[in-house]
Amino acid sequence: MGLIERYVLRRLTGAFVLTLVALAGVVWTTQALRQMSIVTAKGQTLLVLAEILFLALPNLVVVIAPFALLVAAIFTLNALNADSELVVVNASGASRLTVLRPLLILAAAVSVAMLAIAGWLAPSAQRALRTELTRINVDLVANIVRPGRFTEVEPGLTFHIRSRAGDGSLAGLVIDDERDKAIAYTYVAEQA
Repeated sequence: MGLIERYVLRRLTGAFVLTLVALAGVVWTTQALRQMSIVTAKGQTLLVLAEILFLALPNLVVVIAPFALLVAAIFTLNALNADSELVVVNASGASRLTVLRPLLILAAAVSVAMLAIAGWLAPSAQRALRTELTRINVDLVANIVRPGRFTEVEPGLTFHIRSRAGDGSLAGLVIDDERDKAIAYTYVAEQA
């Protein structure tokens, strides 16, 4: 690989990485706003939200990378043209493949990386994401019971918690079970 090809590849790679990070940041932010209900409505911590967003990142990268490559190629070729570097390369007697080869090399490298991510990393991250979302959605205390309220889960079964800590522990727990008409149970715990 010649000096000109390395120069073009370095500019392409820099533009690709910068574009990928910027696009992933924008899409990741929109995902964070969509998943904010996990923290607000479901009573989960910001750490759980960060874990969910991190698990969604491989799928986002697979979708965003081709667009980032296209933007990087257009930006780099436009910058080379605006700086009259393409004219100098052509005037030096180099073929058009001198500028095209670095683009093809970067496209091949991005394709192999996306194949690895889409084939191995994204499916395992998607499984972990589904498991985590299922765990959050079936959490009875986080979804139904609200701090400071008496909540009747079913007729005769009432829950009350005074407060909920960020680590998932509950303070001031009262469970009143009157489902059996012969015996009523009341459970009280300062912390649970």
